[in-house]
Amino acid sequence: MKNLKVLALVMVLVFAVGALAACSSTPAAAPAPAPAPTEPAPAPTPEPAPAADGLKDGVYKAEQDKFDDYGWKGFVEVEVKEGKIATVKFDYINKDNALKSQDAGYKAAMEPVSKISPEKAFADLQAALVEKQDVAAVTAVAGATMSSNDFLALAKIALEQAK
Repeated sequence: MKNLKVLALVMVLVFAVGALAACSSTPAAAPAPAPAPTEPAPAPTPEPAPAADGLKDGVYKAEQDKFDDYGWKGFVEVEVKEGKIATVKFDYINKDNALKSQDAGYKAAMEPVSKISPEKAFADLQAALVEKQDVAAVTAVAGATMSSNDFLALAKIALEQAK
């Protein structure tokens, strides 16, 4: 009877250890021994870094469907070289093909109120995308929130084409 209790206790311990080992998050496999090198391994050739988000080289464009209430339509052009965003052009165009960043009247109206000109805001957005290489990492420019939101939406569309 005593032997039966000892055997039962040993079996419970074996089962408990097995259950705990099975629930472990890391497998307890022993690493295979490495074969002995016969000669020095050649230095690995550096692989080219994968393209950011898998971007294909080229020029990608996106524009708003229609002119806004003020007569402007936003557009973006993103150039990808060697898998990275190389240049970005963002602006608005009106029906006369004039650019908002070059419109002196618009600048005169916007700058005193928002403390930034379209030309400066657009340049900041463009530079941020080239620097960060990720639309999600670009933040809105203070004083140009609507333009920033337009830029981010258009840049996202353009970069989707590059994937």
